[in-house]
Amino acid sequence: MNATLGEQRSRGGLKKFVLTLFLVGAVIAVFFIFSSNRGTPAKSDKIVINQAAKVLLYLPLYIASDNGYFRDEGIDASVVTGGGDSQAFAAVVGGSADFSQGDPMMVPISRQRGGPGKIVGNVVGRVAFWGVAIDPKISKIEKPQDFIGKRVVTYPAPMTIYALQKRNLLEAGVKPDDGTSIVQAQFGTELAPLFSGNADITMTLEPVVSQALAKGARIVYSFPERYGDFSLTGIMVKEDLIQKNPALVQRVLNAYQRALTFAHQNPDGAVAVAIKEFPDVDKAVIENAVLRMLAEETIPKFVTVSKESYQRAVGVRRDIGDLEKDISFADAVDNQFAEEAVRKFGK
Repeated sequence: MNATLGEQRSRGGLKKFVLTLFLVGAVIAVFFIFSSNRGTPAKSDKIVINQAAKVLLYLPLYIASDNGYFRDEGIDASVVTGGGDSQAFAAVVGGSADFSQGDPMMVPISRQRGGPGKIVGNVVGRVAFWGVAIDPKISKIEKPQDFIGKRVVTYPAPMTIYALQKRNLLEAGVKPDDGTSIVQAQFGTELAPLFSGNADITMTLEPVVSQALAKGARIVYSFPERYGDFSLTGIMVKEDLIQKNPALVQRVLNAYQRALTFAHQNPDGAVAVAIKEFPDVDKAVIENAVLRMLAEETIPKFVTVSKESYQRAVGVRRDIGDLEKDISFADAVDNQFAEEAVRKFGK
């Protein structure tokens, strides 16, 4: 009888042990199921995004990074600065970066030479440059002919603003050296010629525009008004990345679209990210700059590239001689990932 009772106790202890193992296993299983349902891949893909410059204009990238949208998509994104549009795109072509953020016209320029490249997304949807002046005698520029005789500061060729101002002069019927000059200045130094009296107008972007206004300058020319929708800054990749890892491209575009939606739905949040990324700039200047970019939609609502905005940008490059032939929208742009991102996250 004692042996039987001992066996029963032994069997009871074994049952409790097995039940405990079952319950622990069930808890672990539920944990993994819950984790997988959160939508974050278990393994993060490391990528490099080469931006042309560290500028407020590129705020959607910083929102995507700082708000964790890349991380949510299972991406470990390193952002490096190329120092110019051509350098950023060259990093993708050369293989040191996976994505380039800069002037999307680098793609048609590359493709006309038989090179690679696809534009897969839109980051800046209008020409986010304004002309500022301090001389009260300089009135608002209404037409290209109003630039005749004026010294205008831009960033160096082949950057977009140089191309756009060169086109203004060609439309006015003059060359840059025919009594009307383009003064090329590196980013961060563009206000110096204006305030020293060596230039009449500076073409610049935010927050430099708001900084100039705080010093008494006036806006005398608006490129957003002049051109409307325009492919100014894009996300670019090589075709082989699209072929080898389309899911990765999709997740990157998802993060960008979430950033654009956040910026337009939560301007205060966008300002907060900008202040964090540019701590040396006065907070009031940053706020004015971000609100101007949102109001004029230089920060677009959607990451898709429109055919109209692409053709306007191509037209400028063709008119000044950077493009010898038209590269079609279908050849240069792959919108499939942007369109899916808008369906998921565009509101």
